[in-house]
Amino acid sequence: MLDNKTLDMVNKYLKIKPNLDKREDNLKDRSHLQQVLAAGILNDIILSKNLFKRNVMIAEFLITYFDLSLSKSALSSRTTICGRIYRHMNGINDENQLISLLNILYKILNKIANGEDLFKKDVQDVIRGIKL
Repeated sequence: MLDNKTLDMVNKYLKIKPNLDKREDNLKDRSHLQQVLAAGILNDIILSKNLFKRNVMIAEFLITYFDLSLSKSALSSRTTICGRIYRHMNGINDENQLISLLNILYKILNKIANGEDLFKKDVQDVIRGIKL
């Protein structure tokens, strides 16, 4: 699926990743790649004017699915929103938290692929939204 140059680039990234960030990191190489891919996919979704006509819709989406709220100033620019999302996702260093995020993203992709409304909540969405 990936050509040799892309695989080489991925391997170089994984080799230098510890030098980029000095914080404690519990993720495996595969998880780092999933994290980067998920951030890219989510940012691509956020940048879609077809899915989100206004940035306010993005704020609702992020709270609904990821319990992530941004300030009004951050919501003024999709580029800023994408940066904050990437920073949030890059800060995940727990395998279980990453798996949960990937499952949510997979559900979102399925909804988009099936033409479903992203803001229509099912039972799992309601349960996830309950604050204890």
